[in-house]
Amino acid sequence: MTASELIVDLRTKLGLTQQALASKLKTAVTTVARWETNNPPARGKALMRLAELSTRECLPKTATEFMTLYADEFMEHFKEGLTIIRVDKKTVHGYCIVKF
Repeated sequence: MTASELIVDLRTKLGLTQQALASKLKTAVTTVARWETNNPPARGKALMRLAELSTRECLPKTATEFMTLYADEFMEHFKEGLTIIRVDKKTVHGYCIVKF
């Protein structure tokens, strides 16, 4: 799903108007309207706030989808010049990003 589809879906699941959603997110109703038409799409902190709201409203799948969009945006931003490498699980427990 795109960010705009997720926002409409979230608002519908919660039974909110654009104004009510804007109020919960502490943003303007025109911003929510623009996000829903993908012009411009919700990005960065907005995706985080939408994920947090989804979590508070007990919609973990929706929260995960917003966080996935945020992570994809983050990785796209750093795509040039960065490489993800696997690190020894015994010492670091995961992945790290190394700049070359």
